[in-house]
Amino acid sequence: MKSTFVLALLCAAVAARAQNTFPSSGAVGIGTTTPASPLEIKTGVNWDATSSNYAGALDLGYNNDYGAGNPAQYLLLFPQFAGSIVSAAGMSGVIRDYRGMGVTFNSPSEYTIVGQTAYGNSYINVIPRSVVSGVLTVYSVTYGGVVYLALRGQDLCGSSAHLTCSGCFWNEINGVKPQLVASSSCTNVSIFTETTELIPNALSANTENYIGVGTNNPEEPLHVVGHADALNVGGQYNGDAVIQANTGGRTATSGGA
Repeated sequence: MKSTFVLALLCAAVAARAQNTFPSSGAVGIGTTTPASPLEIKTGVNWDATSSNYAGALDLGYNNDYGAGNPAQYLLLFPQFAGSIVSAAGMSGVIRDYRGMGVTFNSPSEYTIVGQTAYGNSYINVIPRSVVSGVLTVYSVTYGGVVYLALRGQDLCGSSAHLTCSGCFWNEINGVKPQLVASSSCTNVSIFTETTELIPNALSANTENYIGVGTNNPEEPLHVVGHADALNVGGQYNGDAVIQANTGGRTATSGGA
């Protein structure tokens, strides 16, 4: 009897929302009236006592086909400035873009994103996860009077692609979830970072495909800060090589460490 009463309350609550579908049989939709799977949730699942913390999948929609001349967009991730030591926003999850069965280019790209704004400071790391995913530039943009960390839609995919986000995301600053917006609606655009930390404080890469070892700011195709050994180099070294620490110029010696 109790379970029947709870189910009746759930049905009544869902029926009261125009965007929800709770049929007597078939697929169930929350946030959509056209569910494409047995259970489809469009807006994320609240996992805290407030409405600012979510877990699960978030459907971000389709970005514009920038390569075909359509307007550029930014994907707003979370606010950059908390404004209060008790305010926080961030995300920990995966963003995917899928272009589908295009005849010219299919794009199953994925990026792991971990970042947070808290105590007036912001941190973010975006790591590519597929062979068609490159290192992305993270921008700082102002939208609606709020400063956000953002990605360019055309960097995720130059053509129109379906974007989704899965994982956890929270925003106690203004409650806004990740969203696509027109670039023309954004101001004060600047670069926040062009580097991703593949192994924090050890191995990094930037948008020029430069690799840094011991540095987060590589300036050469391979930029090593500190002592490095290279075995069986051959050529002019005729054996092993030792690359010494940079003291005003790059030097090398032969014969092993």
